[in-house]
Amino acid sequence: MKVANAEAGSLDYRLNILGIRVTATGCQLIAKTSDEWGPIGQHQALPVQVPRNAEEFKEAADSPLKLTAYQFNAENPGSDIAEVLDQSKDFAAAMATAIAAAAEQKA
Repeated sequence: MKVANAEAGSLDYRLNILGIRVTATGCQLIAKTSDEWGPIGQHQALPVQVPRNAEEFKEAADSPLKLTAYQFNAENPGSDIAEVLDQSKDFAAAMATAIAAAAEQKA
C-alpha cells in the first residue's frame, strides 16, 4: 500500500509490518507497532538503488531497506518505489499521484 502524507511531505510504501518512508531527500525503514507506523533504522539519503535481479539481491543482503523495497516491488507490480528511490521519478509527481489516487478511492 502506498500512503501519502502531504503535511509531513512523505510517501509510505507499506507491506504487512514493514515499509519504507520516502521524502524528497531521503528514506527510512518503518515498522507497524499497534496501529501506528514509525521509523526504525538509519535515515538514508537518496538515491537508493533497489535490487532488480538475483545478483543485485544477493549484494543487498546487508540492507534491510533495500530488501524491503525489493519485496514491495515484487508484491506490488507496477509500483513506482524503485523509480522514486533512485530518483528517476520526481518525488513531487509521485506524491501528487498518490494524493489523487487516495481522493479517487474516497469518492
